[in-house]
Amino acid sequence: MELTNSKGLVIDLREMILRMKVQAAGTMTLTPYINSIVQGVKSLDMTAEIANQTIRRQRFGLNIKGHHISLEFALNVAGQSLYLEDVGALLIPYLDQ
Repeated sequence: MELTNSKGLVIDLREMILRMKVQAAGTMTLTPYINSIVQGVKSLDMTAEIANQTIRRQRFGLNIKGHHISLEFALNVAGQSLYLEDVGALLIPYLDQ
């Protein structure tokens, strides 16, 4: 997933919210990049929090600033698929440049 600003401003990725299909086991790894440089790794649990839950919601802060931000979503379990239902992001123009 690529995030850019067509006006040349730095963008501030403050927060994300993801909704994904519940899996029996495993975690999803979110790796943000700024100009191909890794900015840390976030591991998100994909298992159900309560019985019979079918969708898992994850909300977290990031606070990443850059002209071009890339997001990589990966799984740690072979043979499983990632089903992202929704991806939301709080993007704010970073004006203190």
